[in-house]
Amino acid sequence: MSDDVLITPTSRKIELKDNSGNVDGKIELDANGNLNITSPGGDIGIGDPTADVYIGDGTNNVDIVFEQNGEIRALTGRTLTLGQSDSNVHVTAQNFTADQMELISTNADAAEGPELSLYRDSASPADDDIIGVMKFQGENSADQKKTYAEINVQVADVSQYTEDGRLQFRVLSGGSMQTVAQAKFGYFGISNDLVLSGAVREAAYECTGTYLDPSNGTLQYKTLSANTTFTEGFSDGEAITLMIDDGSGYTITWPTITWVAGTPPTLATSGYTTIVLWHRDVLYGAVVG
Repeated sequence: MSDDVLITPTSRKIELKDNSGNVDGKIELDANGNLNITSPGGDIGIGDPTADVYIGDGTNNVDIVFEQNGEIRALTGRTLTLGQSDSNVHVTAQNFTADQMELISTNADAAEGPELSLYRDSASPADDDIIGVMKFQGENSADQKKTYAEINVQVADVSQYTEDGRLQFRVLSGGSMQTVAQAKFGYFGISNDLVLSGAVREAAYECTGTYLDPSNGTLQYKTLSANTTFTEGFSDGEAITLMIDDGSGYTITWPTITWVAGTPPTLATSGYTTIVLWHRDVLYGAVVG
């Protein structure tokens, strides 16, 4: 306990000293108008456990509220900002039986929320900038902190009106980080072998028109109702399995196709004729069965 209180108006400070003249605590208003409260020998307690603590800017404005239940919040309608451009924010929790961090929205309408925003506010954005990373870290057998997996986002193109993004999934393999999958330019790509433990199911697409489009799926079928002239929109690496029902004996005019058998197939007049079409430099075709 302090046994002496010294008030010095000239230096604009209040010192709390013990019997030996040691300063236990100090309240000081410095030359810049900042109020500093220090306690070299212990903690600083503010408020009462049964009441909230409001901290403001010296006027009627309240900037931050410490709730008695342990919550820290900004006043309604205000934004609570942790950290500055030259500082980091660390949140540490040791309760592994409950969520360590939650974003909670009490909005009852259909609007989005809660929303987690990672904003890279760069003064000179450029292609290939990594604008956000989520890292999953742990320790190895040598007690070293390692990143075992991460999700990152890159700017593929910063050009206004034609912006592109790239989402990457990276996993530690053999001690080095490897990109295993990424989404970019409207596509999702797998970098290594794709291993599936269950069945792969795809809904068959009914081709009701005459345009053969791989974006409709790799399994398509069509029942002819008239003589038909097909057109196509294949790119390199794309393929479809096309099942054609020609029970009435209609004819087909195909687009330019290199047929493995040398000539277009003769369609069956009962059941389906199954044809595989794939593109590698040119469009190829083959009959199954």
